[in-house]
Amino acid sequence: MLPAMLEAFRRLRHQRANVDGRVLVAASLDEATRSWLRDRCSIGRVSTVDVNPMGGAIAVLGAFDAALCASGTASLEAALARAVPIVVYRVDIVTEAIARLLLRSPHVALPNVVLGRRAFPELLQRDATPNHMVAALEQALDGREELLAACAELEAAFGSARAPSIAVASVLESWLKSSTSAP
Repeated sequence: MLPAMLEAFRRLRHQRANVDGRVLVAASLDEATRSWLRDRCSIGRVSTVDVNPMGGAIAVLGAFDAALCASGTASLEAALARAVPIVVYRVDIVTEAIARLLLRSPHVALPNVVLGRRAFPELLQRDATPNHMVAALEQALDGREELLAACAELEAAFGSARAPSIAVASVLESWLKSSTSAP
C-alpha cells in the first residue's frame, strides 16, 4: 500500500505545491520494516515521523489536515485529532472473500462504523489506487469544514475517553453484540 500512497502524494503535490506530507512510523514495527519504510519514503521525498509508543499517533496527527490510513484505530486517532481520515485498505483475495462473508456492516472504517454512516472516505481493494487517493484527498481538503463536523460528532460519541484503542470497545460493544446475534 505504501508505494500507492507515495504515488498519490507525488501526484497531489504536483497539483497543489503547498501540500506537505509525512509518513508516521509506528514503534511496533520491527526494525527491518521500519528501515524499508524509511527508504521508500526517502526515495519518494516524503519525511517520516516516529510515533511515540506511549503517546501514540494522536499527539502528532493534530498537525495534519487529512490522513491516509488503515481502517483500524489509526483512523479513529486521525478523526479525533481533526486530521480527516481517508481509509485506504487492500487485502489478498482470500481475506477479502472471508471478510465479505463475515462482515455485517456496510462500513469498514471504525469512525464510519461508530457514526453509522459513511462520513469519511473508504477506498477499499480495487478502489485503493493513487488516482482515487488523490481525488479523496482533494475532496477532504476542499470540504474540510463538513468533515470536521463529523470529527466532532465522533468525539462526542467517545465522550471524555481520548484513548481510541481502549474506548472503541465500549462504543462498539452494542454493535458487536447485535451483529453476532443477527440471523
